[in-house]
Amino acid sequence: MKASGIRRVGGAQAEMARQLGLVKITGRSAALLWEMNMPFVMAGSRVAPYHFFAGPYPLAHEVDPADAKAKSDYVTFKSLVNNFVFYLEPELGPNVAFFMRKEA
Repeated sequence: MKASGIRRVGGAQAEMARQLGLVKITGRSAALLWEMNMPFVMAGSRVAPYHFFAGPYPLAHEVDPADAKAKSDYVTFKSLVNNFVFYLEPELGPNVAFFMRKEA
């Protein structure tokens, strides 16, 4: 299923994401993916490539909206992001960056 209206973001972290098979997207695009029950990835805005999915503590959070919604009737995209930001360490970045897997 192809998501229309998804906007990509450029920059250094977007280039790093490309090497991991990801595409950096806007927060609004991640919210759209949430509404369409399509998976996406969240990470701090300063997380290095190695720490996304490797290392002793992977720092990227893979979100499956359908699974999250099935576990709780009260989870929303906004609450998910707010909880992630609350636990985000300052050295990992002040903001959340959103990514989606490249389409095959």
